[in-house]
Amino acid sequence: PVVLRFRLEEPAEYRLNLMESLMANRVRPLDIAPATVRHERRKDVEIGGQQYPEVIAASVTRMDREDVLVFDAAFPHRLLRWDMHNGDRMTLGDSRFFYYWEHTRPEDRHLLRPE
Repeated sequence: PVVLRFRLEEPAEYRLNLMESLMANRVRPLDIAPATVRHERRKDVEIGGQQYPEVIAASVTRMDREDVLVFDAAFPHRLLRWDMHNGDRMTLGDSRFFYYWEHTRPEDRHLLRPE
């Protein structure tokens, strides 16, 4: 997701090599496979109960699998939803912006918890 987030202004389709996710409950080989990324801008989209005037959907196809990552079109292009090839879906629940390096004292811990 990080690589895609910073390449949203590139052409509507490009290729790259992706490594399999390291998030798993068992050890797997670190396989790298070619992937194709396609961007599509969508207007007036509702995600997680919130309306967005414009989003960018990045479809990532590798091997026989396709994931769709939906980013806010406005900077800083937050990842709003991730529809995975296996049917799972992750949706952004909360997002707050603050300069974390200015909040390093124990009494600032409340900033790390959801409100």
